[in-house]
Amino acid sequence: MGRHESFDPTNAIPFSLGTMGAALPAPGSPEALEAFGAACRAVDAASRLSDADMEALHIAPGASLWTSDKATDALSGNFSRFMPNEIEAARATPRARLEELQILSLRRELRMAEAAHSSRIRELHALVYGDEPDPDDGSEVSTSLPAHDAELIALVEPWEAARRLYEQRSEEQEEIERAATASASYPSERPEGLGADFKEWRNRAEEYRKQTGIDDAEAESNDALDDLVEIEDRVAAMPARTLAGLRLKARIAERNSSIDVDWPQGLGDGMVRDLLAITGGPSGLRIPPEA
Repeated sequence: MGRHESFDPTNAIPFSLGTMGAALPAPGSPEALEAFGAACRAVDAASRLSDADMEALHIAPGASLWTSDKATDALSGNFSRFMPNEIEAARATPRARLEELQILSLRRELRMAEAAHSSRIRELHALVYGDEPDPDDGSEVSTSLPAHDAELIALVEPWEAARRLYEQRSEEQEEIERAATASASYPSERPEGLGADFKEWRNRAEEYRKQTGIDDAEAESNDALDDLVEIEDRVAAMPARTLAGLRLKARIAERNSSIDVDWPQGLGDGMVRDLLAITGGPSGLRIPPEA
């Protein structure tokens, strides 16, 4: 597994918030939002190890990451924390490898905890979002940010940026396609069959797409979508233990529903488990598959 450079989370924090005695911005102010965004970026940066180590931490291709808790559970033969698509890979992981993953994931979590502490992300979260209820008295939900939720909240700003970029690229693609197809030179009449006429038409259509910028616009839109989907898949695979984390998942569900596409894998089931965990519902719930 890779070596790690020392990480100083205070380098990414404005207003010298890494100093515990420093004054915090006013609640709800632009400065509070800016400081919270910087704190999120610091925690996100702390969560990223080397490419090789991040790849090693994936329980299975397309699955969530190993955590120290999951590695500890797997060592003891307890696989109740794992998603259905992770259990087989987790069971097949040798004990010596699980011990390595336990150390690696703990190192990552300590980096994140250090970043969360130095950036004062919990205090800044309260300044931006206000107080959330606490489940201990049955009427509130906690605003504390466990390490995994700090990582989840750190994805709010990258997700917003990726969503806006994808929407912008999609609009640009639509405008270019609209202008190109309205032109008299647009090769709109497709010949029947697959003979020479069709091949000649296809060549003209492909050349026209290149000349008018349709292909480039489509490629940029697809790249933006890939980046957005990568973040949404990461969010779907992570547990949420605060309303802010659950809110991000709900917004991702809303975005996908608004354009009539399937939610990221595991998002719906995860939201149900998150809600039960936040509100003190029964654990170990098995959610039946959709009909």
